[in-house]
Amino acid sequence: MSSVRLQSVAKYYGSVLGVEDLSFECANSEFLAILGPSGCGKSTTMRSIAGLETISSGDIFFGARRVNDESPANRNVAMAFEHFGLYPHMTVSENIGYPLKLRGTSTADVAREVVSIAGVLRIHDVLDRYPSELSGGFRQRVSLARAMVRKPDVFLLDEPISHLDAGLRSEMRIELKRLQRETGATMIYVTHDQREALTMADRVIVMNGGRLQQIDTPERVYTHPRNEFVATFVGDPPMNLLNARATSDCPDSVQVGEHPIQLSASRYRGLLDCLTANDGVVQLGVRAEDLAISDRGGLPGRVRVREAIGDSVLLTVDTEGGRLRMRAPQGVHVREGAVLSISPDINQIHFFDRSTGDRIES
Repeated sequence: MSSVRLQSVAKYYGSVLGVEDLSFECANSEFLAILGPSGCGKSTTMRSIAGLETISSGDIFFGARRVNDESPANRNVAMAFEHFGLYPHMTVSENIGYPLKLRGTSTADVAREVVSIAGVLRIHDVLDRYPSELSGGFRQRVSLARAMVRKPDVFLLDEPISHLDAGLRSEMRIELKRLQRETGATMIYVTHDQREALTMADRVIVMNGGRLQQIDTPERVYTHPRNEFVATFVGDPPMNLLNARATSDCPDSVQVGEHPIQLSASRYRGLLDCLTANDGVVQLGVRAEDLAISDRGGLPGRVRVREAIGDSVLLTVDTEGGRLRMRAPQGVHVREGAVLSISPDINQIHFFDRSTGDRIES
C-alpha cells in the first residue's frame, strides 16, 4: 500500500474549473472520504489520482514517487464505481480472476488468489454463479474483489454503494470498514452521502466549487466546521444559522432579535474584531440537538412543523433571528402553532464572519 499526496493540484476543462489549489495527504492504510455536493470536484479528484485525467498544474505523489506522467496502468490503482461493470458471461470466479489472467498469472495462482479474496469478502459460496444470479450487495462485493485481487497500492471508490437500497447500504458500510481494517488498504472514498463519510472514514475532506473546504476527523468536521458551507452541508438537519448582533448596552453578549445570549468574557473578546468589521453583526450557528425548550428567558418562536422521527421530535420554529430546527425528546408534546421559548447550549454555539463565512475562533 502507499500514501497519496496532492500538492497544489488544479484541473481545468478549457476555462471551466474542475478543481483548484487542492493539497492534502492520505496516509498509508488510511480510509479517507471526499464528501461534497454534485459538481464539487470529487470525481475529478479521484480520476486525477488514478491518472484518468491529466492535471493542469501541481503534483501527485504515491509515497515519494511523483506520478504525474505515469499511465493509469503503471500507478497500480484499483477503482470501484457505482456501476459494477461485471462481465455477464463470466462466473464470479472468472470475473474476479480476470485482471490476474490479463497479467499472465498462472491458472493455479489465479485460482488461489480468487479463493483468498473471496474469503475476505465472504463470497466464496457464489464463485460458480453468474452476476445475473446475484443480489446487488453480492455483485458489489464481487466488483470489490475484482479490484482488490490485483493488490493495488491505492484503492479508489467512487460512490460504490449509492444505488443500493438503505438496508444494503448500511450492510455494505460495515463490510467496507471491516475490509479496510483487515487488509490495511489505502482507501479514498468519494461520496455525496454524509452518513457514509462520517461513519466509515478516518478523516473527511469536504469540497465545494472545486476547492477543499475542510479536512479533519468526522467528529471535528461535525462539531467544529471551518465555515458556513461545512456547517450547513454536514448534519441532518444542517446547522441553524441566525443573525446576531452586539449592542453597547449588553456587554459580553450578542442579541438574536431582542433576545440577549450571554457569553463568557473571553468568548466575547474573540468576536470583537469581527463585530467591528461587520457593523456589529455575525452569524450564530447552533445544531438542532443543542437547543432546548426553556421555561423562561429564551428566544421566543412559533412552531411551524412538528415531525416525529422515532426517538425524538424535530421542530421547525420561526424566531426573530430566522427559522431554526431543533430536536426535542419524543415525550415532549408540542403542537404546531405553539409559541415556545428556546435556549441554546452556550458551550456549543459557533460564530461565523458574515463577510467571509469563516468560523470565528474563540
